[in-house]
Amino acid sequence: MSKAAGQPSTNTVEHSIKLDALEHVLKETNPLVHELYLGTIENLQAQEAAEVNRVLTQTLKSMPTERQQFLDHCNLLYLYPSPVEDRNIRRRKRLRQPRVMSPSSGSAR
Repeated sequence: MSKAAGQPSTNTVEHSIKLDALEHVLKETNPLVHELYLGTIENLQAQEAAEVNRVLTQTLKSMPTERQQFLDHCNLLYLYPSPVEDRNIRRRKRLRQPRVMSPSSGSAR
């Protein structure tokens, strides 16, 4: 059975429906246990959010180091270009310069 991208599987939907039904039954039969259940869910969500924040913070702290390493690598390439690349850059600069007509000779330089 194939599923479209971004859509939950049939099993996930079925489990969600069953959990909702069980929660409703729990709320009707024992409101105190239902409150305990909701508190447990909130605690788990808070723990998950804290873990996500910890991982994101660690990732963001490591990014400047990786960025600096990348910039250092780029600077080395800029400071020590290959001879072929350097020659091509000079040739392109020459080709981009506009030709100026000499007033005395009438020819382009």
